[in-house]
Amino acid sequence: SQQRDLISRINHDWKMALQSLSHVGRQLTTKTPGMQQELAQLVEYQSRFMYSQACEVVDLAKENTDVIPDDGRADLATIFQLADKTISFIRETGRVEYETPLAPGAVAISEQKLFRIFLNLLSNGISYSPDQRVFVSSSEETEEIRIQIRNQTRRTIKAEELFTRYGSREPGGTGLGLYNTRSLIETGGGTIEARTTETDVVFDIRLPRAPSGD
Repeated sequence: SQQRDLISRINHDWKMALQSLSHVGRQLTTKTPGMQQELAQLVEYQSRFMYSQACEVVDLAKENTDVIPDDGRADLATIFQLADKTISFIRETGRVEYETPLAPGAVAISEQKLFRIFLNLLSNGISYSPDQRVFVSSSEETEEIRIQIRNQTRRTIKAEELFTRYGSREPGGTGLGLYNTRSLIETGGGTIEARTTETDVVFDIRLPRAPSGD
């Protein structure tokens, strides 16, 4: 059911958020004052992210609706870099490498949802990659921004299995990260496709631009 899927998704996402907040708390006791400002920003976004999910549960319980509309707006580069920083605090190893600069501009999806999308994709890529590296490129088009996220893989997996619920589960994971990510992108009006080879996995994400002047 939609309710069961929502609970499963929140279980996955809250686990990541709480893990991140735990790491940030430890970092705050050792980092310099300049770094503390960045860490405080991460705490703020993770808190807003968890609050938005709590509201989603309440809305679903009240109205028994399947889809919570998203009329948000977010600067893509800002949120992507925040997800990158969050990953760097969660994991002692792992690196995001930018093959092109991030495309500028806002997309028509809320900051909280966009943050969850990028956090899931980066975390997944680092988890599956034998060298724990993820490569990112992006480009601008008239009505959308395109992002490609690529990583090496330890094992061959069919592209269609990546977005299946529990289909690509790693030890200690929920198997819901990519399943949830596709749902978030599609409900925001975007698309995500995967290509796989014996050595690489590439995710091709297209997100609609936010209307100018909003």
